[in-house]
Amino acid sequence: MPRADAHMKTLAPPTPAKVLSADSTQAPTGPARCSTPEEIMAFRAPPSQDEMERMAFEVSMLLRAPVKDAAGLEHSHHETLGLMHVIPALQASAARAKGNVASILQSFGSVEKQRCSDHATEKQRCSDHATEQEDATLALGLARLRQHLRIKMMDAEDLKCADKALQEAAAFFHALTAMAEVEGICRYNLFLRLTA
Repeated sequence: MPRADAHMKTLAPPTPAKVLSADSTQAPTGPARCSTPEEIMAFRAPPSQDEMERMAFEVSMLLRAPVKDAAGLEHSHHETLGLMHVIPALQASAARAKGNVASILQSFGSVEKQRCSDHATEKQRCSDHATEQEDATLALGLARLRQHLRIKMMDAEDLKCADKALQEAAAFFHALTAMAEVEGICRYNLFLRLTA
């Protein structure tokens, strides 16, 4: 008696993933930390109406300032995209300082900054000045994150949460734009419909 699986074709073993060189321009092959909303959405199927409604609700609850008009929606979108680089910069700063993220976040939250001493060499002054400028930029980015998201931003877990929130919000705004173009309506009217 013939075996039931005798007529099935045998499948070739999976081919190993191609190793990309550092200078390769090929698109990423997975949804690891993507840098743009387009890259994030490239790994997902277009969201359904129900999924868009869920995403709209989550984004509206996540944002500290409510979206009251089209300008507010545009501001939230651009602020989300503008803040996506802040979290990796904060994490890199903590790694360079060999400190924990919580202490770095608390130090950036304080108003007082340590100044160069009068006896420092000129080279040290330049180095301290550059460090102060970088710290000021990171402190401003952290303040913007705290103003934009309803996340307290006190430790490493909060940073992970904020990173995920920003990526999901960016993906939502990208999907909102695509859906609005397909339906031929403005993004704000679509956002109102999704959050009604």
